[in-house]
Amino acid sequence: MANTIKIGDVEEAARLILLDTYADAYRFEPKEIYAAIASAVERLRVEQPVSRYVNGLGPVAVEFDYSIPASPATTTWRAYEINMERKWQEAIVYYVVHKMYLKDDPDTTNANLAARYLELYTAARGG
Repeated sequence: MANTIKIGDVEEAARLILLDTYADAYRFEPKEIYAAIASAVERLRVEQPVSRYVNGLGPVAVEFDYSIPASPATTTWRAYEINMERKWQEAIVYYVVHKMYLKDDPDTTNANLAARYLELYTAARGG
């Protein structure tokens, strides 16, 4: 579906915000980003039940496999689509950024950034 979200698009948008764009030296492992995307989708579906509907049809199921290959060379999961309308992509990206800043060095700057991106997630999801 053209109206769904590609996992690779979410990852790319989050990495741009995080300034983590060197594929040969990522600061955040692809597996971490993937797990954060799954967490964001699960949270969004609970907090915003309307996100379960795609093109007015639904509710639709979404499944994530947390056992993606550990090898960075295996990136087929980036082409997978989340069965969720694209209007929710911004909220998912902000939540991923929030999770990465929570995980990153526990200094005041990153704690403030994590809090800010959680606020942006909340606003983007409509709440």
